[in-house]
Amino acid sequence: MTILSLTPGPGRWTDYGKRQIALAMVHRGEQFLGAAILLKKEGGNGYVWRHLVCQATELIMKGSLLLVDYDRYQPKLKKFGHQLLVLGDVCVKVFNLSPIAGALRTQTANISDLYEHHELRYASGMDILINPDTIGIEILLSRLFAACVVIRRAVERSKTTT
Repeated sequence: MTILSLTPGPGRWTDYGKRQIALAMVHRGEQFLGAAILLKKEGGNGYVWRHLVCQATELIMKGSLLLVDYDRYQPKLKKFGHQLLVLGDVCVKVFNLSPIAGALRTQTANISDLYEHHELRYASGMDILINPDTIGIEILLSRLFAACVVIRRAVERSKTTT
């Protein structure tokens, strides 16, 4: 059996390489979102598909920030961690969007807390005490779909201008 080991050298990514990494992150986020939707449609575990939505949200936001300024945001990705609300607030500023407020902020804060502490990923007493259907995520999900459409259009437009 061959074991592959990759040790990056002291080199730096080209602008093209940085863009490809950022696009790959957004694409993975879209794939997690697709998996979440399929699982939800098939009656999958509510905690699992909610975790996938959170994973998608995290990757799409981080990838979008990398598309804007890879060198500025790549070192900050670990600091952002799994804090969806923190990431969302950064994206609001970077993309000049309306602040996350009201029901969307409440829903994002609630689901982010569960996601950040891995409550959606691992089984625990929560599984028998809380029905996952009571954990709201619908507003975040609809906004995430809209974000994917906007990002995809922006990426396609940038292909024609570069």
